[in-house]
Amino acid sequence: MSVVTSDRDAGADAALDVPRARWTTFCGVPVRYDRLGSPVGLARALLASRRRRPTHVYVNTFFAVALSLLPQLLGRLGFWRGATLVVAPRGEFGPWALSSKATKKRAFLALYRLTGMHRHVVWHAASSNEAADIRALWGEHARIVVDMPRSPLPDTALRTAPEPSPVVRAVTYGRMTRLKGLDVVLQGLGTLPAGTRLHLDAYGPPEEPDLLDECEALAARLPEGVTYRYRGPLQHEEVQPTLARYDVALMGTHGETYGHALAEVLSVGCPLLVADTTPWTAAVRGGAGLLVAGVSAEAWGAALREFLGLSAERRAGLREAAADAFERAQREERPHLFDLVRDRVGAAPGHREVAPAH
Repeated sequence: MSVVTSDRDAGADAALDVPRARWTTFCGVPVRYDRLGSPVGLARALLASRRRRPTHVYVNTFFAVALSLLPQLLGRLGFWRGATLVVAPRGEFGPWALSSKATKKRAFLALYRLTGMHRHVVWHAASSNEAADIRALWGEHARIVVDMPRSPLPDTALRTAPEPSPVVRAVTYGRMTRLKGLDVVLQGLGTLPAGTRLHLDAYGPPEEPDLLDECEALAARLPEGVTYRYRGPLQHEEVQPTLARYDVALMGTHGETYGHALAEVLSVGCPLLVADTTPWTAAVRGGAGLLVAGVSAEAWGAALREFLGLSAERRAGLREAAADAFERAQREERPHLFDLVRDRVGAAPGHREVAPAH
């Protein structure tokens, strides 16, 4: 396997401190960083990938011209020499996701259907729910493999606990988009009684700045004792030490195919408050947190009041269950994705895969 990815984080202008425009190695895997946002850098990366003669090309998004539609079109034109194209929509076919920027997405889907490319790819669904979303769009004959990703974190959770505090320390972590539901979480906080002692920190890249403005306006109306602060994105090495400092994670997501941010929260034994919109529902129901009965201010208010009413012993139990849930998920034995793809469509021996990432 080899990976092609951008030389900068999403939304960032500055390049990462990585070797560019050449193959290097990360964790034993050949990786090529390039400026994929420029035509020259993208062409250079695609040509370098082609020279590796892949038998499978994995596209890690759907609604992207350069990193999804273009590699697929090139495949139809023979650029990949008959390699199997595997497309991971990453939750982009969910009803809530499709309703955002719906006109633009409908046009994209119509063009894609017109080309007939949906009949020549294998879809990677991270859950049975996502597989159902894919079939709803592309029909019962769509070729789908279902494989829940595994977190790149170590298999053993960090079992630490924050110092006792009279103020409940809550965190939300992930991309700052409406899909992640920070606005709904703040609306739920707004239903708490005055005098509640809770502080919420939000971490993540500001992908929708207008959302952050709305959240600041919501925070200005929070009841006495309830406070909020947006703290910006976290570097990779900061994630676990930062999340470990909190008593609870408030994840307002409208939907996840896997939920890497949720896995990172559980990896430090931090309990989750989250709706039944992710593959982690069974873990939360099994004691790793509390399920929120919907993505609404009222549902969040009720769940928050339930958590605030728990004893110290019960909260400690949630921390242990959160860490246990993460470790079970990491250690679950299952076939590799590309083994599933080969079983689905067949592959030549001596295979190689190229996975463009973003």
